[in-house]
Amino acid sequence: MSALKRLFLKPVSIPNELAIKMNFKELNIIDKRNLTPLCVEFTFELPKKFKRSFNPQAGQYVTLKISDEKVTQARNYSISKFKPEQNTFSIAVKRVEKGWFSNRLINGFQIGDKLQISEPQGDFLISKKDLKTYKQFVFLSGGSGITPMLNLLAYLKQQAYTGDVILIYGNKNEDEIIYKAELDQLQKEWPNYKIIYGLEETPSPAYEKCQLTVNCLKGLFEKYKIKSANSCFLASGPPIIIDNLRIFLQEIKVKLTHLKYEKFFIELDLKTTQQQIEVEINKEHKQIVVAAQQTLLDACLNAGLPIQHNCKSGSCRSCQAIVKKGEVFPHSKNRKVLTCQTGANDSNLKLSFDIPLIQSLWSDRNLLIATGMLLALLLLIPIQHPDNEVFLAKGEFNTGHEDLSCVQCHSSADGTLRQQLQHNTKELLQASFDFTTFGNKKVDNEQCLKCHQRPNDRHPTHRFNEPRFKEAVAQIQAQNCTTCHGEHLGRRVKFEQVDFCVNCHSDTEIKNDPIDFKHADLILQNKWDTCIQCHDFHGNHEMQVPVAIKDTISKKELNDYYRGGDDPFGDVKTYMATLNE
Repeated sequence: MSALKRLFLKPVSIPNELAIKMNFKELNIIDKRNLTPLCVEFTFELPKKFKRSFNPQAGQYVTLKISDEKVTQARNYSISKFKPEQNTFSIAVKRVEKGWFSNRLINGFQIGDKLQISEPQGDFLISKKDLKTYKQFVFLSGGSGITPMLNLLAYLKQQAYTGDVILIYGNKNEDEIIYKAELDQLQKEWPNYKIIYGLEETPSPAYEKCQLTVNCLKGLFEKYKIKSANSCFLASGPPIIIDNLRIFLQEIKVKLTHLKYEKFFIELDLKTTQQQIEVEINKEHKQIVVAAQQTLLDACLNAGLPIQHNCKSGSCRSCQAIVKKGEVFPHSKNRKVLTCQTGANDSNLKLSFDIPLIQSLWSDRNLLIATGMLLALLLLIPIQHPDNEVFLAKGEFNTGHEDLSCVQCHSSADGTLRQQLQHNTKELLQASFDFTTFGNKKVDNEQCLKCHQRPNDRHPTHRFNEPRFKEAVAQIQAQNCTTCHGEHLGRRVKFEQVDFCVNCHSDTEIKNDPIDFKHADLILQNKWDTCIQCHDFHGNHEMQVPVAIKDTISKKELNDYYRGGDDPFGDVKTYMATLNE
């Protein structure tokens, strides 16, 4: 076997970094305390240099990464507390029996140790629009699912929300209630907030005996007279709880658009029976049992195998394995599977997590031929792209930008031979995540305004720096031209993003509303496509704003305009602003 073949076919356990593109930071543990016999709270110091990028919204989570001599693994944990004034945030970790990650985290890390933690992510959020739209928030949580809820409750209180807030929190017994002291204290301080504890085991009179089934939810809603109209429902915890709430809301005729929920994984319909299979990992062979309708990943984890995984939804791809023998469900043609999405369909199944490096990045079909072709292409790249060539974009240019070269927008768009080789190799492997060709400077407003400085705009860039727009700008980055105007889309505006208007113009209750369908009703009932049907963002046109929905500019006309067609607003301006406005 050649040296090249040995290099590419050497069995390795693929680290998460090859599958998960995250920005991890090394953060210090400054506090660790027991919340319950099985749950521990970790508090981390957030250095000032990270505050700009690490600015979580209530409801988001972070990914923690730890390693041992054999494997690197990552897990998601919701942020339960965020205290920007103290530069700290906290997570709660519940110990899982035979859990590789939770046990190493709880047992192996103490105050003063450092952990690799990603920047916040997730869309389990309450928006400014939600605060204005809904008259009540109903939270449903079970077990460790309380962690994002604690942060969301704190957010509602901070925003001085005046509607009713109800939390239904289920656990097995009183000893397993996480953050009970904080939840009870919040109820004392906040009159319009109420918590309902549901316990499976025989509770005291202070608790409801309830497993958060559909029937249980019916009983609680009747007993506590919980309203469903104009309410937002949020759920987190075991999937069965979320599913029960979804079923209950459907029964009481509540639209599921009023439901938000947190899930780090998805449910699968695995039509499989119990099987005993062979698993190969780190060159060792193990016999494990895969239960009926169980994923291969869960079976491996239950058996104590150190399988790399993170999302359990098929997104991170870190749990992939090779089927060496037998069949899986659903069937895999190329024999490479994501174990979090696959079950056993054969007692002769042999599964290997020792994937050759090249197979983890490429299809295993015609492996050596593909490798040879790749090397040949890499050798041709420097020849095709000589040093200091001005590169042109592969995609479509914006309307009106067809004759521009890269250097007119991108600083130092030409590159050295080394830069060209690196860039084109990444492009070939689809591993490039840098939107700038070679220059280290992204296109900013200054570059745009060299050609588009129009002092008669109603929305010049400096307007977004006003203090009153601080919160809205933080959400949508409106101070950047590229938020609404992409560089290589083939059209003038990112049309799908024009609903950003409501972030600044959230007060839709307009005195003497001139249109035939009130603005507030227009938005709440989704009777619109975009604000630009009536209002041009950069404004200043002589065109009279329509007062009837039927007279608004059509979506087709706008799309034609964004692609270089006629301006539906006309060319005549009626307003002139100064640069110092």
